[in-house]
Amino acid sequence: MKKLFFFCILYLFSTYILNAQPTISNTDLAMFRGNAQLTGVSNSNAVYKLSGVKFTFKTDGPIRSTPAVYNGILYFGSGDNNLYAVDGQSGKEIWHFKTGGEVHSSPAVTNGKVYFTSRDGYLYTLSADKGTELWKYKMGEEVGKFNYWDYYLSSPSIENQILYIGSGDGNLYAFDLNTQDVLWKFNAGSRIRTTPAVSENKIVFGACNGCVYAVNKQTGTEEWKYSTDGASFDFESESNDRTSIMCSPAVKDGIVAIGGRDGFLYALDLNTGKQKWKVDHKGSWVLSTAINNGKVFVGTGSALFIQALDENTGTEIWKFKTFGAIFSSLCLANDMIYANDFVGNVYAIESNSGKSIWKFPMGTRSGSTPLVSGGVVYTCSDDGLLYALEGSGLKNSDRPKSRKIVYWEGTKTKDSFRWFQNNMDIYIRDYFKSSGYELLDAVQLEKYMNEQINSRTTGVIVFSDNIFPKSILKGNNENSLIRKYLNSGGKVALLGLNPSVFISDSLGVVDSLEYENPGRIFGVHFPDIHEGNGYYGAKITEEGKKWGLRNNTISNGSVNPEEVSTVLAYDEFGKASEWVKNYGGPEGTGLMQLVISRFIAGTDIVSIRTAIEFGIDW
Repeated sequence: MKKLFFFCILYLFSTYILNAQPTISNTDLAMFRGNAQLTGVSNSNAVYKLSGVKFTFKTDGPIRSTPAVYNGILYFGSGDNNLYAVDGQSGKEIWHFKTGGEVHSSPAVTNGKVYFTSRDGYLYTLSADKGTELWKYKMGEEVGKFNYWDYYLSSPSIENQILYIGSGDGNLYAFDLNTQDVLWKFNAGSRIRTTPAVSENKIVFGACNGCVYAVNKQTGTEEWKYSTDGASFDFESESNDRTSIMCSPAVKDGIVAIGGRDGFLYALDLNTGKQKWKVDHKGSWVLSTAINNGKVFVGTGSALFIQALDENTGTEIWKFKTFGAIFSSLCLANDMIYANDFVGNVYAIESNSGKSIWKFPMGTRSGSTPLVSGGVVYTCSDDGLLYALEGSGLKNSDRPKSRKIVYWEGTKTKDSFRWFQNNMDIYIRDYFKSSGYELLDAVQLEKYMNEQINSRTTGVIVFSDNIFPKSILKGNNENSLIRKYLNSGGKVALLGLNPSVFISDSLGVVDSLEYENPGRIFGVHFPDIHEGNGYYGAKITEEGKKWGLRNNTISNGSVNPEEVSTVLAYDEFGKASEWVKNYGGPEGTGLMQLVISRFIAGTDIVSIRTAIEFGIDW
């Protein structure tokens, strides 16, 4: 009986210990593209809808490294020469480690250690908890001529405590992580910037000489070599790099999918290196691949698209048009693809159909690959920012896409009222139009508002010249068209003092100022010009950060916070300088007041747009 009691206690204790172990996000081995085969498949669930910006983290250099998440901590490198460890929930820095060069390698983390390379030529090993250097290895001198498109470094692939990595010295290295010894190295005679894929008994990688290699993972001896079309080009004759392979291979089902700067996507047989098929991207660099469920996914450069192809035939299944070139790799999670482009958009696309689900504007080009973990999409850009985008794992309903409108008609005479000076209104108009907004005049705007009132679908209107057409203000009260539009779930974004204050004649010349109009129409009372014309500092709130605002601003015409629904920024006197007033529609809709410079285009307009699109369609 005593023995039985002892074993019961032992069982309960061991169960408690097992259940009390810390949860490891993703796996106990985190690396670039999710696994050693570099398929791009994440083991985390997809994020189908964004709910806000959880946090941002700023470094002092471009972030081209892709984060790895391990035990809830993000590890990533920056062009400011540091590797960072940041808490994945709070965005608080845990530690950073300074190297002698830019860290454009994506780290691999396992067994409490972080592995990565730097442009100083070292492979580093740090403790994951404190960032203490454990050991480092100096690789050889860089080979070949300088190439101004040389953005990346090879990242570590790890399997069975063996680390494989390419180097600018032309060698692929195999390190025993237990002994820290170099097991072997294979010389390709050219810089290796791709991350090696490990599959079966082979290590596959591409080099800057335009060749794809497979070497035996035990001995490092060459098993096969494939020369792409780019191997016969040279930089001088092409006036561009059409030789290098910067696209890391993706390997699955015996197929190696890899692209080159020669503009081709290649599918090679893993065992023999023989070409199965290739697809011509008409000179556009092929810079990223992923593979899953019988499809090869590819991101391309100047051709501006993401493509899905049958892995056996290369037949196109779908093509998705992007706004910018895809320099990053692709992240797959469930039935979704996540990608960054070179104008700063983060895309979420259905992998079966190529349909866009959401698009988040970072605003600055990105070469880092998005990472999905625990309901958050982590993504980085060349302005040194890491974004944590919080979202939902529930699929969206099939509601129609929200319409995004920018209104502008310009002034009629030189004496017409202008809120914005120095063509700032045109700058704002053109920015939103280039971001996919529909440009409408007064007649079209009135028609759209009435359609939206009847359909009660969500949408947003940006008044780029900060002027309301008279037709939407008739009555100057709650029955005016603009108020009905807001009541039905619409959203209006203002970038200057509420335009209903300014009363103008048929030529747009201001006759008088009516400070009571905003109260009568919108239920928000603005101070008169003697109180509200000063420019005071304003600080973004936590809610403002969630909506996507990043930088503290200057206030103008602040209101009492009790009169609005959500305060996005407070001025020096505790008044709401940037805010939203909701009229019963979904969260994120209503009248939105933001602040942008009247005179210069230096304002962070991308941050402004991010907040405008909160609750509409990211």
